This record gives sequence, structure tokens and C-alpha cells, in this order.
Amino acid sequence: MEPTIMPSAGTPAKGEYNAPIPVLGQNYRHPDTVDPPRMWKNAPDAVRSAYTLSLLGMVLYGLFTILSVNGAIADAARFDLVALPVPTILMPFLFGTLTFLNFYLMRGHRKADKNVWRFQIGVSLVCLLMFPLGTLLHALVLVGWFRPETKAWYGIA
Repeated sequence: MEPTIMPSAGTPAKGEYNAPIPVLGQNYRHPDTVDPPRMWKNAPDAVRSAYTLSLLGMVLYGLFTILSVNGAIADAARFDLVALPVPTILMPFLFGTLTFLNFYLMRGHRKADKNVWRFQIGVSLVCLLMFPLGTLLHALVLVGWFRPETKAWYGIA
């Protein structure tokens, strides 16, 4: 029979957090307190909405990238390679860049990257110009974006 090691009085057991009972009016944090891990299921609604919009954008822009590359190949078969219209050449790069940016936003929302919090503000402000659907969806994201729980998710004071 192997001996079992009992935790000492000041050490929390596995899966438990040693947090003292707060006293009213004090902002005290015990030095042995361990923060619970950041769980995606506890993410604020605004973060989840922004993640869903990024996922939708990544899928749609990825599809547009594939279609625009296919169109560029079809145009290259009809025209000389030098005489291709400029939009035919630029559209795959534009949609590919937008796909990558949405992937970056999705990754950052899950990992709570501070830069993504700022970048999402810029993306949502630009997407407000996409009337009516973009305006509605990104306005909903911006309404919840400056709430304390959303800032706390990204570690912004």
C-alpha cells in the first residue's frame, strides 16, 4: 500500500481555489489565490457575437476567394495574360486578405488578445457602412463591446 500525501493546510486541493471570504468595502486579494482558467463557455455575449461574425465572414470571404480565383482563371483563358482587367487580378487578393483577417479575429477572440479588442472596433466601424445587414450586426457587436465584462475578458482596465 502506497502512502498518500495530504495537502498542507494552506494549499488548495486539486480543482479548488483558495479564495478568502471578502470583507465588505475591501478590495483584498489573498496572495495564494489562484485565478480560474479562462473558459470559452464563460465568454461574454459580445465576444461570442463577434466570434460568430468573424466565422461567417471567414466562410463567405473564403468562398468569394475561391470563386474569384476561378473567374480569374476563366478570364485568363479568354484574354491575354497582359490584357486582364485589373479587378480580375485584384479580387482574389482582396478576398483572401479579408479571409485571413477574419481568421485572425476568430483566433484572437478565443485567446482574448488585447490587440484584437482594438482591431474589432475598427472592423465594426468600417462594417457599419455595409447597410443594412452589416450595420445591424456590427452595431449589435459595438453596443456590447465597451461593457466591463467584455473589457475584462481581454484584460483591459
